[in-house]
Amino acid sequence: MFTVLKVARLPDMLSEGLHARYEVLECSESGSELDASKARGIRALVANGESRVRADLIGRLPDLQVIVVFGVGYDGIDVAAARARGIVVTHTPDVLTEDVADFAITLMLGTARRIAKADQFVRSGQWQQGAVRFYPQGQRGAAGHRWPGADRHGDCPARGGVRHAHQLPRASSAGG
Repeated sequence: MFTVLKVARLPDMLSEGLHARYEVLECSESGSELDASKARGIRALVANGESRVRADLIGRLPDLQVIVVFGVGYDGIDVAAARARGIVVTHTPDVLTEDVADFAITLMLGTARRIAKADQFVRSGQWQQGAVRFYPQGQRGAAGHRWPGADRHGDCPARGGVRHAHQLPRASSAGG
């Protein structure tokens, strides 16, 4: 059976999948508790993006073929030591790119709209004493302003925005 060395905490779903398919040995990143008899036969090492896999551990695994990093980063892996032995190092690039971008936009909107302050206002019951102004006088939108020429919906036909039906030229009744 294929033997895998797991040196990091992984989500339960992944750990269960590994244990169902492979013989899995677990140890610390240093591998100090791993004796030579157990080290022989380990063909894969599984880590996460925060793991440190150093040359000394790689050197103690004579049958190692691949280091699998569950995460985007592999800064903690001694890639030079792996490369010198012909060991493949994998990771999961770009899996979080869109999520990070979404979160950045969410944080910008939350900051611009003062969502945390509004949440505290509601949760503390202060809303019962009346409204409070969360924005400086005249501020509108996440950017704090409207485009010049924008209609009340924020659309600006001059900048390629949406044109509403009442803004479109009417077809003549004779021309169809």
